[in-house]
Amino acid sequence: ALERGISPGVRIPRQLEARSFPAGGSATAALERLRKAVARASAGKMNARHPFFGRLTHEEWLKFHLRHAELHLSFVVPGAR
Repeated sequence: ALERGISPGVRIPRQLEARSFPAGGSATAALERLRKAVARASAGKMNARHPFFGRLTHEEWLKFHLRHAELHLSFVVPGAR
């Protein structure tokens, strides 16, 4: 699945969504959270169980996060308002 990318439209359970995505906040705060997450992923090995894919290796986690970012960033259009 990660070889093809991730399709839009997948909904996660509400409880997981509320825990994973804090409400509100600024773009600056969101960017800082992203920077910290990238630093964490770069500094250590990810080995937690994924709720949908199960046990992943560190390399599979990196691929998952890159594909996930690819999905979200595909909607960004530079200079668009």
